[in-house]
Amino acid sequence: MVLAVSKSSQIEPVKIAVPHADAAAAVAAVQAWAAAADLHAGQAVFRPIDQRQRVGAGRLTDRNVSRIIRGRVRTYAIAAGRPEAEADAIADRMSGHSMRTGYATAAVAANVPGYRIQLHTCHKSAEMVARCLREADKWTKSGLKDVGF
Repeated sequence: MVLAVSKSSQIEPVKIAVPHADAAAAVAAVQAWAAAADLHAGQAVFRPIDQRQRVGAGRLTDRNVSRIIRGRVRTYAIAAGRPEAEADAIADRMSGHSMRTGYATAAVAANVPGYRIQLHTCHKSAEMVARCLREADKWTKSGLKDVGF
């Protein structure tokens, strides 16, 4: 997939590789969406859908993405048995940035090397990835294990 612009490149197109074996369901979902939305090269992939289920021509804004994420998190929290007020509070803490950081945290927990995380998240520097990794390590690898406590 090629994105005309991305968080990491506002000028040059960015090629995104999604190995089918690693994410078969995600690849199938994007292919189905591309067919349903009649996508063509150069068009926005992530586009709004109106109340009548018509696909818009423009791209989703950061506000659209945040609203979608919060709505899905709220729905998931309620389905998991959380009260609506608690689900709202959980959803209010989410954003598109949460997804990027959340991936980095999960990847660290799965022992994915930092350079691979950086390739996937498109962070411009290893230092930015290292900041995510240090934050994740606080919760998964305390440094106290095997020091006699």
